[in-house]
Order: sequence, then C-alpha cells, then structure tokens
Amino acid sequence: MGSPTDKFMGMNPRHVWRILGSIAISLTIIGLLWHWVDSGQTQARFSFHELWAGLPLSMLAVYFAAALAQTFFRALRYRLLISAHQPEDLPGLGHIYLVALIRNMLVDLFPARLGELSYIAMMNRRYRVNAGACVSSLTLSFVFDLIALLILVVGLMMFQRLHAELVGRLPVAILVLILVSAAAIVGIYPFCRWVTPKASSFLLRPSAGNGSRRLGRLVQLINAALQSTARIGILLPTLGYALAIRCIKYGGLYALFIAVAGSLGDAGAVQGHGVGTVLTALLSAEGAASLPVPAFMGFGTYEAGGTAALTLLGISAASGLVIMLAIHILSQIIDYSLGALATIIFLVYPARPTISAAPK
Repeated sequence: MGSPTDKFMGMNPRHVWRILGSIAISLTIIGLLWHWVDSGQTQARFSFHELWAGLPLSMLAVYFAAALAQTFFRALRYRLLISAHQPEDLPGLGHIYLVALIRNMLVDLFPARLGELSYIAMMNRRYRVNAGACVSSLTLSFVFDLIALLILVVGLMMFQRLHAELVGRLPVAILVLILVSAAAIVGIYPFCRWVTPKASSFLLRPSAGNGSRRLGRLVQLINAALQSTARIGILLPTLGYALAIRCIKYGGLYALFIAVAGSLGDAGAVQGHGVGTVLTALLSAEGAASLPVPAFMGFGTYEAGGTAALTLLGISAASGLVIMLAIHILSQIIDYSLGALATIIFLVYPARPTISAAPK
C-alpha cells in the first residue's frame, strides 16, 4: 500500500494522453472562436493584453471571498446530508471543507462533472463515511443544485420582465429545469423505494457471485441513506444551502464579469443590457462547460456558451469572447489555488478522529 501522496500522484499513460487530447480539443475550440470573431480579432487581442493592468483588486477580492463562502455552505450541506444517515461517526466541518475545495477544483478539471466522483473517494477512503451516505449526499446535492438553479432562473425571468428585458429563451430553460428536477426527485425517492429492494434482492440471490453481492449491498446502503434524508428537517435546510451556494457563486462571478468588462472599457455597454444579460451569459457558459465534451478545464466550451449568449443579447463577439476567456482564466486561477492548497493539507496532515452527532 502506497502513501496517499503516491496514490494521488500516480499517473496512467492513458490518462496523460487523454489530458493532452482534451487540451488539444480546448485549443481547437478557442481557435475556432478567434476565427469566428475575425474582424474584431486584432482589437480583442490588444484588449486582452491590456486587461490585467486595469483589473480592480476589490472585485477580485469579492470573487475570492465568494469562492470561500459558497464552499463553506457546500460543506455544511454535505455534513447535514451525511449526518442524516451516519450521525455517530461524522467528519468535522473542517475536513469536509477541504474535500469541498478539492472537489471544486476537480469538477472544473474533468469534463461532464466527472470530478464529482472525487468527493466519494475522499470521504469514503479518508474519513470513513460509508459509501451509501457518500453517494446519497452527492446525489441530493446535485438535485438540489438543479432546483436552486430553477428558482434562480425563475427569479431572473421575473426581474427581466419587470425591467422589460425578457429573454425569449429563458422560458425554455425553465421548462427543461422543471422537467429535469421533477424527474430527479421522482427518481430518488418513490422510484428508489420501489425498485431498489427488488434490485438488491436479485443481486444478493444465493447463486450470485461476489461482485454481484457487493453491488447489492451498495444498492441497499445507498437506498437506506437516501430514505433517511426524506424529512422536512433535512430537505428544507438543504434547499436553503443550495440557494445560498448559487446566489453567492453567481454574485462573485458577476463581480468578476463587471471587473473584466470595466478593465476593457466595455462596462457601460455590458451594464446597459442589465444584470439579466450578465447572468444569462454566465448560466449559458456554465451549462456549456458541463456538456460531455472532453475539453480541458472547460476551456473552449465555457467561452463558446458565454460568447454565444452575449452575441445573441447584442454584445460584440470580440468583446464577448475576451470577457468570457478572461473571466474563465481568473476564476480558474483562484479556484485552483484554493484547491491546490486544500490538496496539500489533505495529503500532508493525517485524518483526525471523526466527531459524533451533528445537530438534527
């Protein structure tokens, strides 16, 4: 058995090639975007070169504080969901906070949100949280993120309607979010309650092999953990944490957006479209980065989604591309710095004894 550092640093050659391939895909997408803006390309390059000198440090500090704050609420939510199933052996909030910071970094690094799986590995292997509680807390966090996003989009639509800025695509986005959220909630509680006993019975049948039996026991653990959270005292605080995470996250990104636009001299043009335009672009960028495209750290897909939204909303493609690329780089620098520091602490310091009983 190697040390945690050895395991963390071990690299399979296939993974190296996948990373190189994802970097190539990102560079290709960004190159195509530069070609797309064509006539504004020279101006965009010059603006990007001048960007860094004019960035207000106060806005960067706002984003930095928002990154720490939203991760704190994410850790609180994980701890609450784990405590519903495993109250007797609960990791400390500081440990879960480290895991959440590392998870934030790895979610950005891997496409299609595959980095979420790092949360399960770290909580289960390092802090002895049982697999059912790990999977259920991650699943419910994802579902409540969707619900919080739905509420945020509905609020954005109402805000835009009040300010005569309604964007036609928002009702479509709301419908999609409603359907996905409803399907996820139905799938998690009633469906799991009906299906998992039958599935686990089949997997644990006398003639089943060892692999099937292990899977059957895992299915039982996950279902028990999910059903233990089906209480108002758990679900309402979980929704509150999800809303806090989303509001703080997009508040920080909005501050970063305005800082970048101001540094480029485009703040007036961007703010003239209203806060709805900025949030629509940020939501579009994040949605595109979550697509199952093997882009490295989301580069290329993030810029494509945000630039397309800004262009449709009346902002030039050249300005939109530079703004979205600069926001992506700055946010990644801060997120990866926090994640790298958390990783060092996670690897160097041994796991402390877990504490018991979280408040109900």
